[in-house]
Amino acid sequence: MTPHEILSQASAIQGWMEPEELLWLIDAAKGKKLIVEVGSWKGRSTKALALSCAGAVYAVDHWEGSEDERFASQNEAVRIGADLMLDIFKKNLAPEIASGKVIPIQADSEEAMPLVEKALAGRKADMVFLDGDHRYEPTKRDIENYRKFLEPGGLLCGHDYWHDHPGVVQAVNETVPGFKQGARAIWYKVE
Repeated sequence: MTPHEILSQASAIQGWMEPEELLWLIDAAKGKKLIVEVGSWKGRSTKALALSCAGAVYAVDHWEGSEDERFASQNEAVRIGADLMLDIFKKNLAPEIASGKVIPIQADSEEAMPLVEKALAGRKADMVFLDGDHRYEPTKRDIENYRKFLEPGGLLCGHDYWHDHPGVVQAVNETVPGFKQGARAIWYKVE
């Protein structure tokens, strides 16, 4: 599948990642064997990662929506509930879940730590993508917690390094020295 075919499939899923950001993820995920994603929502970025990587994506989300989001559509989770939001994710990623390319883990990112550790069964991820809670403390906690799952030379990256999300900017600045900026609001560092 070409990057533009992957982009087309991922872009069909509602979400906030721009096409150039999705293309960056598609390129970054090429050849990766194990990816951990924190914050999957309806699966836009998850689809891009899963169709690009050689292995599996562990998708961590509580599917309850985020307190820090100002978008009216984020209220959908409050209105319909986490279980129905997870059902939407599963419908959007049905082929990838059925084939084992995507493994959803329904939990808050901190509560998911032991679940991810158990699922990895001693293996390390070669990519961690963080796009969960955009407030300072939760972003900082996710960076500190999830980088532990990376193998040496693995890619630590995330979304929303942007003026609209000062908590992400501050947390990344403080905890990821030497990071680089990818497409638009993507940040990354090889650990």
